[in-house]
Amino acid sequence: MWLEPVEGAASALALSAAGDLLVVGEETGQVRVRRVSDGKVIHHFIADRGRIAALDICKSPVCPRADGKPALRYYLAAAGFGGSLAVWDLESGTIVNHYRGSPHGLHAVAFSPDATTLASCGRTFPHLWDVATGKLLLQLHEAQTQDWQRSIRFSPSGS
Repeated sequence: MWLEPVEGAASALALSAAGDLLVVGEETGQVRVRRVSDGKVIHHFIADRGRIAALDICKSPVCPRADGKPALRYYLAAAGFGGSLAVWDLESGTIVNHYRGSPHGLHAVAFSPDATTLASCGRTFPHLWDVATGKLLLQLHEAQTQDWQRSIRFSPSGS
C-alpha cells in the first residue's frame, strides 16, 4: 500500500469504476490523478482557482490510439466551489468543454453511463449538459429542486 501526503487538503475524491484510478481534488484547486496500483501521479493540473467541490470519472468514448499504446480512456469532470465546471480528457490531458454549472457553488457532478451527458447540482437548479458540445440540455425548475442539492447520479441504464 502507498501513502503520500497531499500538498493541499483533499476536498473531493473519485474512484474509477474499474478501481484503477483515484482522483483527488484539493482545496487549492489542483487535481491529481493517481494509479491505485502504485500511487503514482499520472496527471496533475489546476482545475479551478479555489476548492474542488466534486469530481466524477468515467470511461470516455475515445477511439483506441493509433500508435498501439494503451489508451487512458477516461473523462474527468471537476466542479469548483465557485460554480466552475469542466470535463478533461485524460488521454490527451486537454479540456473537452467548460460548462456554466451554477452562479453559486456546485456540490455534485455525474456522468451518464455512455459519457455523453453530464449532470450537475448545487445551490441552484440541477442541470444536464451535452459533454461534447457543452450545450445545456435540461434545467430542472421545480420548487423542491430549487436549492442545496448535495448529490446526483444516473441509474446504470442511463435514465
